[in-house]
Amino acid sequence: MKKYMWFSLVVLVLVLVASQVPRADANTALGGEYAPVGTGYSTTTSPLFNLPAKVSLIKSGRGSFGSVNVLETGSGGGDFEFYDATTTNINLRASSMASSSIFLGSIPNDATAREYAFDIALNNGLVMVYTGGGTVATTTINLR
Repeated sequence: MKKYMWFSLVVLVLVLVASQVPRADANTALGGEYAPVGTGYSTTTSPLFNLPAKVSLIKSGRGSFGSVNVLETGSGGGDFEFYDATTTNINLRASSMASSSIFLGSIPNDATAREYAFDIALNNGLVMVYTGGGTVATTTINLR
């Protein structure tokens, strides 16, 4: 009888321990979720941009560029351009990092309000350049 009691106790402990192991939802590993940055920027005078160049270092170092959520459409033309870099100054980058080789993509400032997926690995960082004038679209950038 003691043998069965100990066996039952061991099984109960194993079940309790196994139920406490953190699990990820779907296919995302714990800690691998995208984190939003850069929310609520809606004018060219925002602290997001180093005026007059309108360039912002969003992330430095390796990571993943998930998506851009356009929450409110801007006006006045221009694009948001994204680069796998830490600077737009070609004199401060390695010669192998030509602008065409680190360009990740762009979104028009007057793009429809929705999510634009990138899902791209970053080797150096993420730089965003705004090339237009007028009112800047309100966006959220999701990184990992």
